[in-house]
Amino acid sequence: MFRAPDGRFATGKAALIKAGIGGSFFAAQFWAVRGKPDADHYKPLTLANTVAAGALAGIAAHNYSLPAPRAGRP
Repeated sequence: MFRAPDGRFATGKAALIKAGIGGSFFAAQFWAVRGKPDADHYKPLTLANTVAAGALAGIAAHNYSLPAPRAGRP
């Protein structure tokens, strides 16, 4: 998913995907609050943000634990 045509990590592609996921998450929260401004959205949105942050931290921890790629291999 994050590979360039030469098999290496594509930072621009990864940043675009991450920005798209973050932007859509922000937009969903914005529309939820805007749709019903009098409702109490703090607890569910706080829980959703905490779960999302935990998932991203788990992915980062997993990626950090992977061995470094060997030179010469795509």
